[in-house]
Amino acid sequence: VALKHEAALIANNLTSYQKMIYSGDPTNAIKNLLQSDIRIFIIVRIGSMEDTGKRFGCVLKQLGAYGPKYFWIQVGLPFTTTHFEGSCPDSDRAESLEGSIETDTAVMDPALIETRIGPAGKTLPELYRQFLIEYPARLADARMKTIRGFDLRFDSVMSAALALNQTLQSWNYSDEMQLGNSSFKAELMKNILKLDFIGLSGRVVFDSNGDRTSVVMIYQLRNLSRHLVGTYDPIENVLNWTSKFWFAGGSPPVDAPELLTRQLQLSEAGTIALTSASSIGIAVSIATVAVNFNYRELRLIKMSSPLVNNVIGAGCLMCYASCIVMAVNSHWAVSTGLCWTQTALLTIGYSAAFGAMLAKTWRVHRIFTNVKLRRVAIKDSHLFAVILLVLATDIVLLIAWGIIDPLTVESVSLPSVVSKGIWVWTRTG
Repeated sequence: VALKHEAALIANNLTSYQKMIYSGDPTNAIKNLLQSDIRIFIIVRIGSMEDTGKRFGCVLKQLGAYGPKYFWIQVGLPFTTTHFEGSCPDSDRAESLEGSIETDTAVMDPALIETRIGPAGKTLPELYRQFLIEYPARLADARMKTIRGFDLRFDSVMSAALALNQTLQSWNYSDEMQLGNSSFKAELMKNILKLDFIGLSGRVVFDSNGDRTSVVMIYQLRNLSRHLVGTYDPIENVLNWTSKFWFAGGSPPVDAPELLTRQLQLSEAGTIALTSASSIGIAVSIATVAVNFNYRELRLIKMSSPLVNNVIGAGCLMCYASCIVMAVNSHWAVSTGLCWTQTALLTIGYSAAFGAMLAKTWRVHRIFTNVKLRRVAIKDSHLFAVILLVLATDIVLLIAWGIIDPLTVESVSLPSVVSKGIWVWTRTG
């Protein structure tokens, strides 16, 4: 059965990552599957063969393999709704199996067996009572004490009779029939596969392997109760959904961790805030330089060296501009050119602004430390010499940096995080 399911998955472009087998205790099998971080499972179960204390739903509860992250599809004979003495509480199984899928066939589903209207216009219990009235001697047959299976036994005999009748009509046989004849058996099997009639258990059709083909009932478990969500008719190849699926997390779980690579960058809000603040700073710097230039003949401004003041304003403007370049480089585009532009603007702007202030501070220092009160003439050219010395030092260092160890853009992977079943590797550039 498992091999048939796997072949069907492959035919529909679905991958089976891992397979496990268990007999009475599914604990180790489920643990191994969980270690592979598998999320969606198909399990073929025969509930009566499981250890009472290790029923499938109980083990899921113990291992925590349920909830929004996982989804279980059960086929076979799971007996999920049946309580076994010695098992874990039904409340545990109800919690761990909530939302899982079960399949059943129309010929085996007990909810349908007792309500289906057969070809005689009667339900199976009605036909069974009529059968016992007409054949009271069968009451002594232990196998006839229950209605369950009566329709299947009847249709099995009917299938054999119809196939034998068709085979004998086309087979040349003598009074002494050799039933062991391989040709006869092949012809009989051929006629069985051709059968298609309405029996007590519904439409009777066999597949190429000789197995009974029946409508598949698809149920979803809610509080250990079956709720029909769809049917599949393999004869007509028709899938019919009768209601929507319910998922613990509101949406289907992912079948396996999804790998996404996300670049760590400055948020859009941060970019706008930084660019706006820097633009205001640039505007203030330009306004300051304009005021300084316009009133450069005033005594107080003239004494403060307006040309040097302009250098301070230009340095501040370059620092603010480097912040805008940094915002662009951190949000929209990452490139070596922008990295060098940001570094050069910040370095030269900082040196220009603070180099000019350092030069003016040096002039004040020379004046107030003149013990002999001699006339000291420190012109703007002297101050610009100090500024140029500082800027020349920065330019030399930047050139040496570019030659010896130039800036490059590199991706660095940060620790991964998990969000809604998705592994996210974050990197910086």
